[in-house]
Amino acid sequence: MNIWDIITQDLLENPRDIQTLVKSKNKTGLWFYARILGKSIIIENAHEHDLSVKLSQMRRIYEKDIEIIYPFYLRRENGEAVSKEISLTKGEAKKNQTYIYGIIKSCVK
Repeated sequence: MNIWDIITQDLLENPRDIQTLVKSKNKTGLWFYARILGKSIIIENAHEHDLSVKLSQMRRIYEKDIEIIYPFYLRRENGEAVSKEISLTKGEAKKNQTYIYGIIKSCVK
């Protein structure tokens, strides 16, 4: 099973609030709600946590976004600084990287 299939299967079975990942020891991640709709992951304000992101409208994450960010996630988890490289990528993946990091951490065991 590829990374997209793992994530979408998990969120289909258990849509939920997920916390963003923060590397700073002085900050706490914000929460957002993730669910599947069609062939995308929908991101909304948290349903069960007060410390929620403040989105004016839902966001969509697609398979290509996960495929772009996943290698950066792995490198980031190994202590590499990847934010400058991600800033050079095009499209929605860059804008949604914070949510994608949280989704991967929550869904991929």
